[in-house]
Amino acid sequence: MMMMKETARRISIQQNINKLGNVLKLHDVINYLKQEDKINLPLINNVIQRLAIEQPKQEALWIYERNNNEYDKLTFNDIYKQASRFSNVLTGKGFDLTAGKTVLVILPDFTKERIVLQLACLKSGLTFC
Repeated sequence: MMMMKETARRISIQQNINKLGNVLKLHDVINYLKQEDKINLPLINNVIQRLAIEQPKQEALWIYERNNNEYDKLTFNDIYKQASRFSNVLTGKGFDLTAGKTVLVILPDFTKERIVLQLACLKSGLTFC
């Protein structure tokens, strides 16, 4: 059972890293993943943190809502701060989740909340499901 959880966790993390690599187009992230078999959990957090420091006002995420004909933009700094807050909430006294635990999320695929929650789970070492 533990092996299945670890495998599911690694697959989930790998998929998220691939998605983030596609969005950011960071060659060093892609090269790193090609060289290493073992996935480094802090990698995505480090990339987002670095971009939040180096390019805090750079737009990183655009979410378009069809119903309202509105779109929302998030900068790297916004994403990093929101993911950090979510991470603190998940690992705080209210939820008391620790690294390796699974978080089941029922949200539409391309909402900013889902993306920020995925990053928060990666930041905390939680499995996003």
